[in-house]
Amino acid sequence: VPVGENHNVKLITHPSDPPLPDTDVSPRRWTGLMDAVPSDHNGLLYCIGTRYESGVNIFEDIRYFGRKGKIFHTHFRNVRGTIPTSGGYEEVALDDGDMNMFKILQTLREVGFDGGLQIDHLQEYSADDEHQKIASAYSVGYVKALIAALKA
Repeated sequence: VPVGENHNVKLITHPSDPPLPDTDVSPRRWTGLMDAVPSDHNGLLYCIGTRYESGVNIFEDIRYFGRKGKIFHTHFRNVRGTIPTSGGYEEVALDDGDMNMFKILQTLREVGFDGGLQIDHLQEYSADDEHQKIASAYSVGYVKALIAALKA
């Protein structure tokens, strides 16, 4: 982190995926990781799907880390189910999971997030090819529509 500070580079930590409680970068350990090296250059790659899968209240979690300025970048995906409640989860299309992705964006804006939204773990369509062109096009269009609605 001191080297990152000297060169104005922000360092990000991604949670363990899947978010099992005993992994090195488990959801339970995120706060400790940020507190262990307090710095404006030590932050999170906030994986929305992984955080939700762990069973956290996603909106409270975004507010907690976002208000501290610790969310530097996001992995933007939706899932159905959580490990604590269902014993697992399913990665799904952005509009097909448990989370309201528009409300996620509203909450990120509320805390002043100004980093990237990276579409993560694309859904599979039977007509798609190995490059997932259909899934990519759908996801980009969906995110663009969410951002347009957020700005309206």
